[in-house]
Amino acid sequence: MINNNKIAWQNPFAKDRLEDWRVEEFPANYKELVSCFAPPGFMDKLEDPSITKALIIMGGRGCGKSHILRMLSVQSVINDIRRKLNKKELIMRDYNRGYFGVYVKSDCFFPLSTENISFLSIDQLNPIFEHLFNLQIGRAILDATRFFCINFSDIPKEKKAKIWLKIAGRTAILRGHTFSEIFNSLDSEIKEIQNFVKLFPYEKDFSKFRENLHFTNTPDFILELFNIIRNEIEILSEKVLFVLIDEYEDLDTYQQKLINRLIKQRRLIFRIASKIKGIKTLERIDEVHDYEIIPLHFDVSRETRAPYKRLAKDIFVNRLNLYDSFYKEKDPGRLLPSLTLKYEDLTEEEIQRELKKIRNDLTKKKNIEDPEVYRKNFEGHYRDAAIYRLLRQKGKDKLYAGFDEYVALSSGIIRLFIWLCRGAFSLARQNGMRIEEGQSIDVHTQSKAAWEVSKRELTITIPQNVTNQYGQKLGRFIFDIGSILRAKLHFSTQPQANRIEIIDSEKFEDEDYRIVRGLIESGLDLPVFLSEVSFKPRDVKYPMPESFSLNWIFSPLLGISLEKRWRTELKVEELKGLCSTENRTETLEKIIKQIEERKRVVRKKDKQTKQTSLFPFNDKKIPLNLSNCPVTGVGCNQNLIKYSLSEIKAKAFLAIPFDPKSWVKDPRRWIKESMHDNFKIRCVDVDDVEVKGGLILCKICSCVRQMPIGLFEITEVNPNVIFELGMATGLNKLNFMLVYKEKIPPNHKANFPPPPLEGIEYTPYQLSPASIAETIQDKILPTIENTKKERQVSCWVLRGNCPNMKVETKEGKIFIGMPFDKNQDFFKTTERLIRELLSQKHQIVVHVPAKTLANLCQMCKAIRSSSFCIIDTTYNDISMMFGLGLAFGRDKKFIQLHNTSLSSERPISDLRPWAIEYTNLAELKELLRNDLQIRLGDL
Repeated sequence: MINNNKIAWQNPFAKDRLEDWRVEEFPANYKELVSCFAPPGFMDKLEDPSITKALIIMGGRGCGKSHILRMLSVQSVINDIRRKLNKKELIMRDYNRGYFGVYVKSDCFFPLSTENISFLSIDQLNPIFEHLFNLQIGRAILDATRFFCINFSDIPKEKKAKIWLKIAGRTAILRGHTFSEIFNSLDSEIKEIQNFVKLFPYEKDFSKFRENLHFTNTPDFILELFNIIRNEIEILSEKVLFVLIDEYEDLDTYQQKLINRLIKQRRLIFRIASKIKGIKTLERIDEVHDYEIIPLHFDVSRETRAPYKRLAKDIFVNRLNLYDSFYKEKDPGRLLPSLTLKYEDLTEEEIQRELKKIRNDLTKKKNIEDPEVYRKNFEGHYRDAAIYRLLRQKGKDKLYAGFDEYVALSSGIIRLFIWLCRGAFSLARQNGMRIEEGQSIDVHTQSKAAWEVSKRELTITIPQNVTNQYGQKLGRFIFDIGSILRAKLHFSTQPQANRIEIIDSEKFEDEDYRIVRGLIESGLDLPVFLSEVSFKPRDVKYPMPESFSLNWIFSPLLGISLEKRWRTELKVEELKGLCSTENRTETLEKIIKQIEERKRVVRKKDKQTKQTSLFPFNDKKIPLNLSNCPVTGVGCNQNLIKYSLSEIKAKAFLAIPFDPKSWVKDPRRWIKESMHDNFKIRCVDVDDVEVKGGLILCKICSCVRQMPIGLFEITEVNPNVIFELGMATGLNKLNFMLVYKEKIPPNHKANFPPPPLEGIEYTPYQLSPASIAETIQDKILPTIENTKKERQVSCWVLRGNCPNMKVETKEGKIFIGMPFDKNQDFFKTTERLIRELLSQKHQIVVHVPAKTLANLCQMCKAIRSSSFCIIDTTYNDISMMFGLGLAFGRDKKFIQLHNTSLSSERPISDLRPWAIEYTNLAELKELLRNDLQIRLGDL
């Protein structure tokens, strides 16, 4: 802790970059570096020595990736252990990590960059870089070992001397009898490489340098050195070596190729930090098998910001804890209080009047698809806009204050959060506020600090970091985007529209738009723009995103809302105009005028009158009848309608996971919007449906039974989606399986779709609105149109005719599905118990989980021909969930079993009306004895 009685006040947020601690020069600073750190949720994964593939932390400037990587180094680990144990002296058994991490920053390899060297070929550079790589990693190992020996009191001097003695003389490079001598010998070899680079262009004779360069092989040199150390220090004998490479983007392509070779071999374990687009080559390595990207990006939307907010709070508290008891209050929510209406000089009555104006305006708008949907969460959508508009009428600026507001303003970039806190603390101190006594920082001071950080980001950060031709243009471009967003905020019915969508992004390939493309890419790299697409480098082409948002840190300066609830559509030609000195003013004024006059049209809209009900079609209504609804026990009570594929207006349903924190929230919206806006197909999911009783199963049933077309997002092989796929298959719906390959779970990447779906036809898509629209246009619509003309395919999983489609149901035949492969003995006993309770007149057919598509077809045939099904979904097995859906779709009587003691993961949250949950066989027997005969009826 810092002794505050002996020093002047220091801003606890003064340090914002890893380099500020200067730990190479002052190792004692590791203590403070570690104390300030708050681990992200994936830290355990980084520290897991059993994960031998390379883990690459990828994020933008200021997101904290270097700090995270440095925390894996031996020096940080030892200080972290000392802090947690609260011990001045450590002994070796206190070292409880399974790895020995050595940190290098890639600028140490800069002397061999092709930017500096044009007189050597890549083939000539490769062995020199390999040697330099060995030397720098070896140097890091020695430095970490010395730190280790110094900080553990039970390592005797004789042991240390023995280590240095064993290292010395192993190669011509490692010379001396003490650590300093050996360390200096390594440094001397590194200097020889630097001298070679400087002098070779003049000497042109390699033989003059040969005597002083002693080439080594990697990873042999590194492993030999580390093995000497861990063989002598017993506690390290089972530890693995972590090679930590920071600023990976600064390595040349040929240098990354060498690292790739080492990653592939897995003799060294790599943990790497890289900027977005920092990977220049994937030669020799494959994702999943050899490396994994860990994106360091935090979504700060209201519904998903909780993890980042916790991280920001931990960092805030840790920084104040450095000063021991100096700060009486350390809760950021109290030191940074949020705004209330009185600070804005507004009243609730004024806001409600403004909201009423907006509501009236919305009902006048002719092209509203569904006024009820607009009004459903009206105040939540438009309250911020009402506040901004009232402040504009009063000539006042919006205030930005509060811990939550600072979290949002920082846009998931922790350095921006630190800057905001630093500014607030500094201004509060200047204004005489006793924050150390727990006095809150008033909202005006907080807002001024936010404005200053916002201005600094635009006027200092951009010019310092974008030194190419785009630097000056980028600042103006941000101002122009802000002006457009501000116009929408004040005049549009879609006010919070910080989601810029480029509707014709394919034009970026044209040379005429090179400048605007380069400008946006520079903004994404910084990042002052936040991309909505994944930056995982599958082919290292890094596609141009079709949508992005403005970093929220600019909100105070530009006077705009933080939210990105709606889209702001722009054409590439308009972006080009904003980047042109001659056309900028005219282009901006034209866009703003269109917004103010409500005449802006970017896409051509359908001029037909919009319908407002959920299923608003004038087609002939065919009622759906069920006999075995598991909810009612008899027929369906939802008044369902069967819509035909041959109807003029097509209808579809979307089966997709429903996690508001998941990546699927965007494709869910884009798929439905694209189907409707671009192709006039009404696409609904369970969230669009209101049913009696509100059960999720009734919502699923309403969608799947009524709609003739099904879209199934199966990327994560979600059990509910598989259930819906089985149900649609039983109903012979036209099905399309959608997959976003970037998000396939690691355990399925090598073999997707996993058994038994392996081999089915699926439709890949990319994560952007335009790409999804293109996928629907090219892959889905032609099949729909062809099927309307001639319905030839009878199974939309197999994409072919199925001989089992017309199989007859056999009275008294009972299908039993059990997950024998997970717990064979238990479920064999379960099967016998069920057989004992059934009558001998029943024909019983038992199926295990399907392993192939052929097995799944046999299961499908058995379910179709059965009159009753008993299916255990304890482990959410794909085939069992598919079979359960199939039985439901075919209107079978069935019982679902689920053992909650073996698996707590229940498929579909409200199975309770018909499922039997049990914890042991005795309980199951009792439940089945009471229930089975009732459900079987006359079978």
